[in-house]
Amino acid sequence: MKANGLFSIVAMLALCVALTSFQAQAQQPGTLSNTAKGSVQLGDETWLSNLMAQAQPRSRASFSLMAASSDARVSMPVFKINLAAAGPSLTVMGSGTLGRLTKWTGFTSSNSFIGDTTIFEDKLGKVGIGTDSPTSSLTVAGVIESNPAVNASSPSFSIKPMAAGPNLTVLGGGTLGRLTKWTGFTSSNSFIGDSTIFEDKFGMVGIGTDTPTSKLTVAGMIQSMGGGLKFPDGTVQTTSASGALLTVQHDSTLTGGGTQASPLGVASPLEVRDLDNPARQPVQVHTGCSTQAALCEIVIYNVPANKRLVIEYASMAGAIGTGQVALFDLETTLSGNDVVHAVQMSQPATAFGKVRVGQQVRIYADPGTNVIVSSRCQTGGAFEYSISGHLVDIP
Repeated sequence: MKANGLFSIVAMLALCVALTSFQAQAQQPGTLSNTAKGSVQLGDETWLSNLMAQAQPRSRASFSLMAASSDARVSMPVFKINLAAAGPSLTVMGSGTLGRLTKWTGFTSSNSFIGDTTIFEDKLGKVGIGTDSPTSSLTVAGVIESNPAVNASSPSFSIKPMAAGPNLTVLGGGTLGRLTKWTGFTSSNSFIGDSTIFEDKFGMVGIGTDTPTSKLTVAGMIQSMGGGLKFPDGTVQTTSASGALLTVQHDSTLTGGGTQASPLGVASPLEVRDLDNPARQPVQVHTGCSTQAALCEIVIYNVPANKRLVIEYASMAGAIGTGQVALFDLETTLSGNDVVHAVQMSQPATAFGKVRVGQQVRIYADPGTNVIVSSRCQTGGAFEYSISGHLVDIP
């Protein structure tokens, strides 16, 4: 009964002080007025101090009663009212692996806990995901996936069992927006500091840069140690070597498949369309032959199907015996008939045995046929031939 009476007296005293010295708003913790640093002082009786020390609330409130001194008859206040911590800011505890980035692993009513992620940063700023020995700006032990269909509202982290080791008070500082990593441990504390990974307010992540422009911006090389790159369509690319490029689709102006075994090349003869008249597709080809006989002839061009060739100029250059002459002929097929066109006869060869012949012509060749050039001389020789003109599509 005495204890109940004493408690009632104390409660009345506390209520009087609260009404006369400050206003406490229970719904808004920490809003006290007319007090010095949130502390209210009452009397100096030892019995009052001991009793009030037992009156501390067991659950969070807007203030708590705590004993300030247990000594009797001193000038210090017997008790004071301290503001309770506002909001969920709790002491952070945890430990992990040096160099690993941290993540939230659990929460209680009195503490927040952090532990290891699978992301590691070495002293050179190289980042590894799934590996503690990165060799590039970003090294990933597994598939790298780009998936725009991922729900952006999904949880930003998941809670998993904490890393083994003691839970110690975590100390440290860093740069706004930077992710943290373990930087050191003592027997009583764990320490965290900046990594090179940055996240802006839009959720864009930068590695090696604090100004990312995409979901992931990497200032340096990205390395996949296994699994390759996975694209939004579900395909996976594990190599960029020759096997990754199976073939290149192209028209008749190119040759080859675009691989190391079959590189791309320009077709010869190269069909080039006349920009002023798309129906005209310019053609210019050359070839050569040599013989010790009187006749030297060779196919210089195969006319494509569904096209007609119009030859507009023909030339020959040869090396024959001094004083000899050479005949230059063109053979085509027109309307199904073979036609031989005598272009020109050369002048007698000079002391160096050189002859040249060139002439404008108008000679036609049917689709899918061959154009043959030939030279005749007494003892043979070596010849170079050239024709130019254009192709016309056959309706």
